[in-house]
Amino acid sequence: MTQIVLASLVQRQLWNAVRSSLRGRSGLIEVPVWSRESAPYAGGVWTPRLVPYDDGATFDDGGLHDNGPGVEIRMHASASIGATVVTLRLVLGSEQLSGIRFSYGGALYETGLALSVEGDLWEVPVFPAIRAVIPSDADLEIERPTCIMHLATDREMDVTFSRSQVDKPTVNFVEAVEYWADMAG
Repeated sequence: MTQIVLASLVQRQLWNAVRSSLRGRSGLIEVPVWSRESAPYAGGVWTPRLVPYDDGATFDDGGLHDNGPGVEIRMHASASIGATVVTLRLVLGSEQLSGIRFSYGGALYETGLALSVEGDLWEVPVFPAIRAVIPSDADLEIERPTCIMHLATDREMDVTFSRSQVDKPTVNFVEAVEYWADMAG
């Protein structure tokens, strides 16, 4: 993560608290992975789904509320540990599930070229292999996937705060692959 803005006392204190909690490389943290540019949004671009409430009500100014992202994908059939091919079901979004990222339970995956497409079902290879069982009909995180990681080095979050009141450190992470090995038992 680059150019992380630390501009207030509270942000700096939170930075120090996270750094202390991670204890260098030994700690685990679930890191968001930017994937908006490859997500299969309905209409091809991210737009909020603005709708009234169930009873037709809106905000006082007539505005609508955001009903979530314009993409929804589920695991069609249960994916077992070690699987390298999965079947995804497109519920909402554009009809292109090759080359997308998704996560489930903090495990990050990327799809390859479709092996077959039948209606809303896409059989695709995934990388890396499935880390933990993903049950059938599980909602996959497409818009804001995450990955369980470690700091790349013990000193990764060391920052000497400047007097300028704005610091923009970079933090490097590595995937915590041993976490998945331990989970698989």
